Amino acid sequence: LMALGQQHERERRSRVRHGRHRVRRRMYIVEDDPGMLRLLSDIARDAGWEPHGFTHISSLRRALARERPTMMIIDDDLPDGRGGDLARQLRRELPPDVTLVVCTAAPSMRRAEIGAWVPVLPKPIDLGAMERLMERAAAV
Repeated sequence: LMALGQQHERERRSRVRHGRHRVRRRMYIVEDDPGMLRLLSDIARDAGWEPHGFTHISSLRRALARERPTMMIIDDDLPDGRGGDLARQLRRELPPDVTLVVCTAAPSMRRAEIGAWVPVLPKPIDLGAMERLMERAAAV
């Protein structure tokens, strides 16, 4: 996490110097690790998103009852369920313009299973891959 945070900070400074900011879009991040939740939120915020963090599926469900995000990043291993399974359910429940991504360090078999439903962002996080996913979601 430390190296990824340092890389993100260098890229953030570059974006600030070059004025590359976008209109804020709502992103829900479901991650039970506080450090990873903070890092993903910082990356999203610096890319022009309005991140909202959740540590449990139950709190995410309550938020979804009130408003819909443009994009969601969901950890696969959560205290109250599997994020990949949740993404599969949400893909059926939410409109196709809501981008769903599962973030996981799971073995390749699980990543392939999840990848049949939604894009997978492997851990450790590849900043370039995350930025491409955010850009794609913003373009919808």
